[in-house]
Amino acid sequence: MKLNNQRRLNVKRAIAVLLVIAATASVPGYASETELKACKVQSDCQANEFCNTSPGCNDGATDGACTVKPEICTMEYLPVKACNGETYASKCQAFSAGQPVTVPADSVKEEE
Repeated sequence: MKLNNQRRLNVKRAIAVLLVIAATASVPGYASETELKACKVQSDCQANEFCNTSPGCNDGATDGACTVKPEICTMEYLPVKACNGETYASKCQAFSAGQPVTVPADSVKEEE
């Protein structure tokens, strides 16, 4: 009985996540990959965006694209290094903090 309740809860959570994804896909201001605005510095972007220069850092000379900061991320663990030197659990977490990614997940070593 307890297992069935847990499964129902997991299904409800999955449906809620899918509804959020579907809702934000049609929200004005959420640009698709082909509609991204070019940037060189953070001030080129709106408040809910960051200048994404991944896989490099924003030095003012690197071309980037204004990217909307995600408000919701999955709980996946694919660690990445960001331009601020921090390691984030995923690219989504780094982007949510407004940080371009410098090192992809497969290059980040586990801290001991």
